[in-house]
Amino acid sequence: MYLHYSAAITLRIRPLAPDGMVLYVADNFLSPKQWLSLYLSNGYLTFAIQTDTMTESVITSNYQYVTGDWWTVTLLRLQNFIAMVSFWSG
Repeated sequence: MYLHYSAAITLRIRPLAPDGMVLYVADNFLSPKQWLSLYLSNGYLTFAIQTDTMTESVITSNYQYVTGDWWTVTLLRLQNFIAMVSFWSG
């Protein structure tokens, strides 16, 4: 996995529980040095990433996602900038 400069991932999710892992990607599952994760905690989405060019960065949504609704979530990484954009999709 090479996230050195940029990455854009778009997912369509439907949370059925307020807590859980949505996405996890790592360069090595036994001893990861680079990883990306998206998870729910108390209904809030959290996007966390670490690469060999940046320390761990974490952002959490301000919105508590209603279980059972469909959402489109885009995760962005442009050099040392990260963003998470989401919208209701029915």
